[in-house]
Amino acid sequence: MSKLSIQKMTIRFAQPEDAEQIKSVILCAGETGREDFDETGWTRFIALTQIEPIRDRIQNSEYLTLCYFNEKVIVGLIAIHKLQTIDQLFVIPEKRRQGIALELWNTAKAICIERGNKAPSRVKSSTQAVPVYESFGFRVTGPKETQDGVSFTSMEMEL
Repeated sequence: MSKLSIQKMTIRFAQPEDAEQIKSVILCAGETGREDFDETGWTRFIALTQIEPIRDRIQNSEYLTLCYFNEKVIVGLIAIHKLQTIDQLFVIPEKRRQGIALELWNTAKAICIERGNKAPSRVKSSTQAVPVYESFGFRVTGPKETQDGVSFTSMEMEL
C-alpha cells in the first residue's frame, strides 16, 4: 500500500513574524516578472521587500494582507489597500496554476465585503498577471504604462 501525503493548506491574516517568509515569496515570485522593471524600478521593488516595510504594511490598518500556507510555509499572499485596490498578489512559481491565487482573491474579497465595502475593484497588473486578473473578472482599462521604472497595466472590475 502506498503512503498518501496530505498537505494542510490554510489562509490567514499576515503577522509581523511572517515578514521573512513574505519577503522570500515576493522575491521568488517577483523575479519571474522582472521584464516589467527597469534598473530603477527593480531597486525600488527590492527596497519595498525589506523586512521593515513588510512589517509596516502588515501592521498598517489600511492594508489587508493574507498569507496562503502549505503546512507551515507561505507559498502565496495577497495585500489589499483600503479594501479597494489589490496592492500585491504573489504565488511562488512552483505552486502556480493550482488555484492558490483564486483562493486568496476569494478570501480577500469576502473579507472586504464582510467589512462593509464592495469587492476590491482596481489593480495595476504586471504583464504576466493580466490573464490571472482577467480570470477573476477584471478588464484592462488602458494601455501599458511605466511609472518610476515599473511597467503595469491598469485593470478594473465592474461592481
